[in-house]
Amino acid sequence: MRLSKANFLVRPFTYGLTLLAIIGSLLPPRHIEEITFSVSDKLIHGVYYFLLTLGWLHVFANQSSQKKNYVILSLLLMGALLEYLQALLPIGRFMDPYDLLANTIGIGIGVLCSRIYFKVQ
Repeated sequence: MRLSKANFLVRPFTYGLTLLAIIGSLLPPRHIEEITFSVSDKLIHGVYYFLLTLGWLHVFANQSSQKKNYVILSLLLMGALLEYLQALLPIGRFMDPYDLLANTIGIGIGVLCSRIYFKVQ
């Protein structure tokens, strides 16, 4: 099966975003403060999970609705697991339920946008 040109670009971008989310979520806070800028932490969470949702739904655009639902569920679980690991690991970070809410809102907006603009069902 031949990948479209857009898929050729979206796949590595989406994989990279996912890896960056995992690494960024598990870095000690002093490294995060050096990277982040003066934008709300919750806005960053929402936009990031919005982009992850668009990317993964685009990658699985030709798949069944069940697989797309797995993508959404996987992103929700990834966000929850990363927040839980922040509380569990000795990295000086804490679990924040509002981060989970921002992640969920970003995923929801990503799902809506993918259905409207990319015609993903």
